Amino acid sequence: MQIMNRSLISLILLSLVASIGLQAQMVEEKGVGELIFTGFFNIKTSDKQQALDKAKLNALQRYVGKFPSSKQSEYGKVRSIVESNVGSYVPSAVVLDEEKDKKAKTYRVVVRASIDAGRIDQEIQKVSAVSNVSRGEKSRIILIFMAREASETTTYGIEKQSQANQSKEEIAIEEQSVAGGTVAYSGESESSQSTMERSKNVKRSDKINYRVYSAEGINNTMSQIFTDAGYRVTGTASVEKRSQLKGVDFAVQYYTDEFSSGNDISSDTIFATVEACDVNRVKYFAYGSITVGEQRTDPSSGLDEVSVFVNGKVYMIDDGFEEVVASVGPVNYSAVGPSVMDAKANALKLAGKEASESLTSQLRAKNLY
Repeated sequence: MQIMNRSLISLILLSLVASIGLQAQMVEEKGVGELIFTGFFNIKTSDKQQALDKAKLNALQRYVGKFPSSKQSEYGKVRSIVESNVGSYVPSAVVLDEEKDKKAKTYRVVVRASIDAGRIDQEIQKVSAVSNVSRGEKSRIILIFMAREASETTTYGIEKQSQANQSKEEIAIEEQSVAGGTVAYSGESESSQSTMERSKNVKRSDKINYRVYSAEGINNTMSQIFTDAGYRVTGTASVEKRSQLKGVDFAVQYYTDEFSSGNDISSDTIFATVEACDVNRVKYFAYGSITVGEQRTDPSSGLDEVSVFVNGKVYMIDDGFEEVVASVGPVNYSAVGPSVMDAKANALKLAGKEASESLTSQLRAKNLY
């Protein structure tokens, strides 16, 4: 029975992961609605419905309140459209609790509301600058995101460092003598030297080497989200080949090599990328790493769970110079699966999706396209 339940849960999870890319994405949020009713004996049906509508609106506002600041700025442009027609964006709600105070004549309802997040995102995209220009006016962008996981860790112990400080002190000794009404002075000096030793314990950071790889699932997810947001995603392989033909020393392998031992990219590689984008008329490039972290068993489902950490930036190139116009991370995401491999793949896709949505939201909020 336990094996059967585990298989059933796995099938459900796989179905949910397959639906990540769907625009109609439903999320749940609690909401509370309260009003003063007018009936003398029982609350009217119309009053209950009004309280329910308030609870739905409250759930929607709680959901929006969790948006990053850039997306909240975007939502402000469509707030009146969404909140004046709550039923279309919060199509259903389950009543969890309700209270009626006959003395105070108040009615309070608590609900778990289903919010159509995909439809809200569509409304936001409709009013964004990038969605209201022709294809020719939209700029190209390349995405260089790498997945990685630790392959070797060197742990350093605590080292004791000592430092000796020497000090020297001179003391002047003065003598006075009187002879025949004349006062004479003579003097000499004595010196002493002391040594004081100080020590401290120093812990060096562990050195981690990573196995870096380009995960197809991440690239597909991120490319689709940037494309849906209105940006023209260009393949890095094409930019790399065209750059080399034009004498520009740019290769995605540089990112692979540097992410294998560090958490960011060197200025030389950034410069090479800027030069490659410049000669190929690509205005934006985004890069980042998604690092596989802890693996454990999810206590509620018994399935394998994997955590990942994502970092990323978007650069804009203007007259040959680069500037960071959007960034994300470090942020942690977790996902489960019937095996460690499945859980890892799900976590990587989730991180890629969330990072892409955050970055595109920041770009749209600044009217960059």
